[in-house]
Parts: sequence; structure tokens; C-alpha cells
Amino acid sequence: LEKAQWRKFADAVDYVSPRDGEELLDVGCGYGGQLVVALERHRFGKVVGWTHSENQAEVGRGMLEEFSPERWELNLGDYREDDRVFDHVTSTGMISHVGPRGLVPYVRNVRRRIKTGGRYLHHSLMTAYSRVPLDLKVGPAFNKKYVWPGFHWFTLGEHVRALEKNGFQVERVRNLTRHYAKTTTAWYERMMDHREVMLDSMSEPTLRAWQIFLAGITGSYLNRDTHVYRLYCVAT
Repeated sequence: LEKAQWRKFADAVDYVSPRDGEELLDVGCGYGGQLVVALERHRFGKVVGWTHSENQAEVGRGMLEEFSPERWELNLGDYREDDRVFDHVTSTGMISHVGPRGLVPYVRNVRRRIKTGGRYLHHSLMTAYSRVPLDLKVGPAFNKKYVWPGFHWFTLGEHVRALEKNGFQVERVRNLTRHYAKTTTAWYERMMDHREVMLDSMSEPTLRAWQIFLAGITGSYLNRDTHVYRLYCVAT
């Protein structure tokens, strides 16, 4: 899992392939792992991350302390507070949390923060096309209530249209679904192997909700109802 996570981060920053001194914005940076890999592999002038989680910000800042402080920022809050324009932008999973009406505004906000010609890595869970609304499906309805409040998955076509209509050219699309089926299986096994440790930090109902979620989404990946795609884009 650790190697797979590192490869995911490396793929994103290698696509960006910056010139020396260029700056990167990572929207929804989590614990800052992608910022660390970016500084390890490339000569970014500065990498900037945003997260809503105090815990993620604290852990991420600790990991980034090995680098010169002028080369990184890990900020707690809303990335929309930052009106700087960056050379490149990455976004890994953030789009799932913008809500059913949030995709186009999100893409527009990213475009405002990236220079023309800059590279944008757009990574998200997506749903297969269906005539049945997402909220009427049992799995997504369960996830929205118990695991990911406010989340929404769009189809690949909806993502591509939003990007193309709002200042991006999609250079390449990569489907990572089979890899994520292995990932969620491994997460489930790790969680159950450390069940007692998990219960030290969460309630039994919360643990059960995550058990159901991980088992269900693994099946959804294998059945091709849910996908994970990476879209490699250039700002036009």
C-alpha cells in the first residue's frame, strides 16, 4: 500500500514536470504526501497545499519540516481563500466532495488559479452512467449518510465536459479502477486485522459503517459501477 501510494503521488508530480522554480498548488492535499514527493523529485520553487483537517495539517507540516520552509506551505482552510495563480495544480479526490452542483464551479475555481499552459492533474472517483439517480442507489445513499456526508460522484463524460468547457484540454485519461479494488480490499483487511485498535478511536457503529463501505465499494469497483480516473489536463 505504501509503495502504491508513493507511485500515485509520483505519477501526478511527474506529469506536471515543472521547470526549476515553478510553483504547485495541491487542492485537498490531505496529509501532504504529494507535496513531499513533489519536493523530493523536482525542483519546485514552492508547493502549496490546502486541507480542512487540523490533524492532516499538523501531520503534514511535520513531514515537510525536512525541506526549507520557503519551499512549502500547508494551509488549514478553504483553498478559495488563496487568490494566487500557480504554474501547475493537482487535485486528488477533492472533486468527490463538492456536491451535486459543484463540479463546474470547482473546475472554474481551479482554472482561475493556474497559468495558461500549466498542467492540471484531475483525479476522482466517478460513477458509471445510469438512468437511476445516484442518490437512489443503495450504496451511494449509505455512503452519503454514514461515511461521506455531502459527497457526489459524476460520470467521466460529465468531468470531461466540465473541463473542456472551462479552459482545459484533456490530454490523457487513465482508468485506475482495478488498482483501487486491490487497495480497498487491503484497507478492509488491515482494518479488520486491527479491529481492537480501531475501536480505541471510534465507536462500534462507525467501524461497522466503514466495514460495509469498504466491502461495498470493492464490489462496485469489480462490477464496474464505480471507477477511479485520472485526467491529465493543460490549461488553455
